[in-house]
Amino acid sequence: MVTVEFSSSMMASFKLGTKVSVPFRKCTVRELLRDLEVDLREVGIVLINQETVTLDSEIKDNDCIFVLPMVCGG
Repeated sequence: MVTVEFSSSMMASFKLGTKVSVPFRKCTVRELLRDLEVDLREVGIVLINQETVTLDSEIKDNDCIFVLPMVCGG
């Protein structure tokens, strides 16, 4: 099982809620987020088990993934 949690500011474009658990399968973060119908253009930072990773990082069973939106400011 893999847990995916989304920043509350991403909820306008994501329909499953702030936290979802999905069965583990060997894939990358990018593949998992696409399967969950997340717009990858909105993804800024991804953490797996509290460590910053890229969208091409492999997911392992029991990982906790946290997704933060793209941030901009002045």
